[in-house]
Amino acid sequence: MCLAGEHLQDENDGIDLQRLTDAFPKEKDEWEHGALMPLWVTLRDFAARGLPADGRPAAVKDLWDFVAQDLERRGLGNSIEWLKRTFSSQKGILLLDGLDEVPEADKHREQIKQVVEGFVEAYQDCRIVVTSRTYAYQNQDWRLRQDLAHETVIAPFSQKQIAYFVDHWYEYRRQQQSMAASDADAKARQLKQAIARSDRLQKLAERPLLLTLMAALHAWRGGELPKKRIKLYEQTTELLLERWERRKRLPDTAEDQLSSVTEEFGIDTDQLLEIFYQLAFEAHKNQPELRETADIEEDRLFLVLHKQSGKKYLDIDRLIGFLSDRAGLLVARGNEIYTFPHRTFQEYLAACHLVRHKNFPKNIAGLARQDPDRWREVVLLAGAKTDNDGLFWRLVDLLCCREVTVNGLMPEDTWGALFAGQILEESGNLEQSQLDEPDRQTVDRVRTWLVEILTARKPSEETPLPPLERSRAGNLLAVLGDPRPGVGTTEAGLPDIEWCSVPAGTFWMGSDRERDSQAFSDETPRHSVTLDAYDISRYPVTNGQFRLFVLDGGYTEDYKQCWTKKGWDWKRARKIEGPAIFGDAFDSDNHPVVGVSWYEAVAFCQWASRKFQELGEAGVRLPTEAEWEYAARGADGRIYPWGDEIDPELANYSGTELGCTSAVGCFPKGISAFGCEEMAGNVWEWCWDWYAVYTINAQSNPTGRPSGAYRVGRGGCWGFSAGDCRSAYRFRWLRPGDRLDDLGFRVVRT
Repeated sequence: MCLAGEHLQDENDGIDLQRLTDAFPKEKDEWEHGALMPLWVTLRDFAARGLPADGRPAAVKDLWDFVAQDLERRGLGNSIEWLKRTFSSQKGILLLDGLDEVPEADKHREQIKQVVEGFVEAYQDCRIVVTSRTYAYQNQDWRLRQDLAHETVIAPFSQKQIAYFVDHWYEYRRQQQSMAASDADAKARQLKQAIARSDRLQKLAERPLLLTLMAALHAWRGGELPKKRIKLYEQTTELLLERWERRKRLPDTAEDQLSSVTEEFGIDTDQLLEIFYQLAFEAHKNQPELRETADIEEDRLFLVLHKQSGKKYLDIDRLIGFLSDRAGLLVARGNEIYTFPHRTFQEYLAACHLVRHKNFPKNIAGLARQDPDRWREVVLLAGAKTDNDGLFWRLVDLLCCREVTVNGLMPEDTWGALFAGQILEESGNLEQSQLDEPDRQTVDRVRTWLVEILTARKPSEETPLPPLERSRAGNLLAVLGDPRPGVGTTEAGLPDIEWCSVPAGTFWMGSDRERDSQAFSDETPRHSVTLDAYDISRYPVTNGQFRLFVLDGGYTEDYKQCWTKKGWDWKRARKIEGPAIFGDAFDSDNHPVVGVSWYEAVAFCQWASRKFQELGEAGVRLPTEAEWEYAARGADGRIYPWGDEIDPELANYSGTELGCTSAVGCFPKGISAFGCEEMAGNVWEWCWDWYAVYTINAQSNPTGRPSGAYRVGRGGCWGFSAGDCRSAYRFRWLRPGDRLDDLGFRVVRT
């Protein structure tokens, strides 16, 4: 971009490439090198045809001779001297691509280093860029001299870059296939939306190769991606195999073509898949590190291919060239090593290997329970891959094979239950009426285990799973049906509120800076507050509970009287018919409701009060600031609901790194003195009061000033820091109409 921009500006002032680079991160420094002539050399080709064959040291002359031969072949032989002069006058940039793809044989890599270092000495003011895969470069002894090379890692695609790529990929396809512009735009929009909705797809799309495959699959399917990820991997694998099966024309000849993999090695598609299933399983099983993809040694790959082909002889050089030149199910990593294009393909192919064996449920369940980090994705994909109901339920049963006991939670049982829940979720086959009794019992057992994982709160008990996994367990409960009191709804179709009793008492409200160094000025002065007894909900109001209000017509004229006048006018002016939507990560029934304004929270309380009072029960309302703070910290003045220190095991805040709300009850060790949960982190909670500065005077049952500009939120949230989760912290800049992805509420009754 920089080179093209400089040349265009030289020839035509006013040309702006800003629109081409908007999607890319802004550089800290402007391009300072002017218009440079790029010289691009593929190092694998240079090693094959340009380096000395006798092993003698290589020099810059060898590179220029290779370039001259290539120019001559293209009818540009007279350009070589001009190109050398351009580099001598400091107006060139040498692009050496694929250092890791140079074979180790015949000391080629050492020779490449000699050429690079010689070029630096000869053309000290020219720019040189050498590319290599990160993994290969960091693990070889042929790294370039540190005084000659500045190392930079290319970042993965951002969301904006992914969108940019998709738009331009479909624009190119439109031009190639004479598509209507409206069709290309629509398909690009559909693909971007599909990627944005899925965390898994976003991670894949960060890599250009996989994003290209995703776009090709999307177009191949007529503008959609499979809804189930197992189908996504199946069909992408088919697409990759098809690239190997397709004959490919060489770039510089009219007739010659590269043969297909079947023609080259005598191996058909089914045989190839069998080979890759076996290779993936072996590599995954034996991989020392659990990040990225495993290495497959060239000798092992060659041996398996040779055995399967039935040929007495295979040309190893042609094999290497074939695999390197065509991006398929294997990619060359360098140093006679191959790997899969992404760990997800390795896991998928390993799962395919397992499900082809009759006793696969027992085998994979044992692996996953004993080594969950290694086998998690494999067991989930194996469960999704099997089309035999009997084997499917056998796998679920073996993963979650024991009843919950009083002896505590064993790690293999908790992981097994979590994996069983994930397999059930991915299957989507949970309609109770379609399950027989043994399968219903299995689902009930999984559900019981997931509840136990969330609610294990004994101080002496080791937390069975880390916060991220407990969050996943909570999400699975939302799918299987969360049976916990206080989370869902009653048989009467009302919010099932579990109450915590707060006795009448006096406490110090606000902060003392001598005790709490993080205290803000609006938390002072600390002052005495006396409150009558009240009940407060154990959890914030959940999505499932708030949905009852929406479905009952809470936003319609039928319940206009539940709204304040300003709230009703605000709702009508904005045509609001329900909470703001922030995506799947926030929408589970057992997550706290977010995207609701103070007006909507008050209207819900009025609606719920009507319903409860019809049954002879007390009504509900938002807590005052004083009621909220007393329920959170008790009478002893603790900084957080549980004490004076915080860590990610106790609350969902920025340090927990979940990046969204979590099911209520995922942090049982963060319980307050009165039994309340989630009073630090997860979501900010609306209070009744208008914001006002504190006074030193003692107060009794304060409700705040009669009017103001801002309401107050308490408790911190998933995206804010630990200090914001302190019980005395006041989020005071909330207008009554604010609807945020980290703001909810809980209720009290008196």
